[in-house]
Amino acid sequence: NSKENIGWSLYNAQEPALLKAIKEAKVGAAKTPEKKAEFDKQLVAKEKELLNLQKKMIADYPGTQLAKLMVWKQEPNRTDIRKYWDNVDFGDVSITRSRVLSDRIESFMRLFSKGSDSGFYSCIEVIVERAKAHDAVLEFALNQMLVGFYESNMETICMYIIDNYINGDACGDADLSNVVKNTAESIQRLSIGHTPPNIQLNDANGQPIDLYALAAKKKYTLVLFWSSFCEHCKGEAPEVKACYDTWSKKGFEILGVSIDRSTDAWKAAI
Repeated sequence: NSKENIGWSLYNAQEPALLKAIKEAKVGAAKTPEKKAEFDKQLVAKEKELLNLQKKMIADYPGTQLAKLMVWKQEPNRTDIRKYWDNVDFGDVSITRSRVLSDRIESFMRLFSKGSDSGFYSCIEVIVERAKAHDAVLEFALNQMLVGFYESNMETICMYIIDNYINGDACGDADLSNVVKNTAESIQRLSIGHTPPNIQLNDANGQPIDLYALAAKKKYTLVLFWSSFCEHCKGEAPEVKACYDTWSKKGFEILGVSIDRSTDAWKAAI
């Protein structure tokens, strides 16, 4: 019930709708060139509305963490790759306890990378140099970029970060913990041409399953991660079963691994 939390709740009640409107305006301008001017006008209006909301939070809650976050959310230098991060304090570790830095990294990449590998490399270099102000912030930024590029199927960029900034010496004497190192190792082992970590678990009947032993007997093995609360997984199950029925006699196997923490939910879903 602190004043600051009340302010945060007020902001969160309004931000999603504004971000949705901004996204829709961008998509509309891209998909319907004949109405681009109209969508651009809507975009400017909604971006201004969001900025005014952030400024109001700063004015209403001066000197608070909320006000600090509102400052960091803004992008006053959207056209200058060297000045883009000037309003962010990378020496303040509290930035790692919000989505602000990860959101700004994503926006920074969209604005300045131009979709090329060399563009991404330049963006990464700028972020790392800024993040060196605090080891924990540097580690957070590296981890966010690694996961982001990996989830976007940009393995080449992931390997660049790992080789130069985690395993290499581009980060100088930064003290990186095992968290980001483990992330890097996992990505390396899951990349094409590498052997993934073994999975040893009991099945629904309590029988032990060993991925390496299973794969050794088959020509191809698909490891499928799922959960009882994943609607997409439920919808995909019939297709997976049909695939298994078609190819299982020709050396194809599927190992389904649930990420459920509740055994009852897992077994009920099966």
